[in-house]
Amino acid sequence: MHVDIPLVSPPNGEDIEDISRSLYMSMLYTSLVIASFDSNDDMIGDALHALETEAAKGDSIAKYYTGMAYFRNIAKTNLQEKGIDMLFEAMNAGIKDYDSFLEAIDCIRLGQYVKQDEKKAARMYRALAKIGAASGIFRLAYCYEWGIGVEKDRSKAEKLYAKAAKSGSKEAASKITADDIGQLRGEHPRKWRFLLHNAPIIMEI
Repeated sequence: MHVDIPLVSPPNGEDIEDISRSLYMSMLYTSLVIASFDSNDDMIGDALHALETEAAKGDSIAKYYTGMAYFRNIAKTNLQEKGIDMLFEAMNAGIKDYDSFLEAIDCIRLGQYVKQDEKKAARMYRALAKIGAASGIFRLAYCYEWGIGVEKDRSKAEKLYAKAAKSGSKEAASKITADDIGQLRGEHPRKWRFLLHNAPIIMEI
């Protein structure tokens, strides 16, 4: 059995106590995932309760792991929407797991597991972009290009695609290379139009 467990760093850096807490939270999350494979309800309940208790105290790392547990519905709580909100809180507190945050926001935009809300998704992409995530900048550019949750603005989209490429987004770099930039201002359909509409469905563990 192979399980990928995200290990996040404390938002403030190198304090030994913070690092120890991060390891402790990741161990609780690992226990929760393993228990879910074994359908060990007691172990699931204990691990989730421990995470929830620390999250309730305001611990950003605990909020991250609890949010991940809810979002991926590991304990069958059906609290995916609450999980996304907790992940967003963790992101704002300085936790860096851009891939998981992006997955969660995509679910809001596409209406997967939660009520679809394109405006909320666009706000979250913007927040992800503000903390320097190239993938967030790319998604925000797409929103402006097609008017998803924001007013369509192809000039902004063009600038954001360029910024995303400069920030390391391979998707943005490929897009700019493959398409004539002038088409951003035209009405011709382009091969990238359905890129985000075909985003992968989140798989439950």
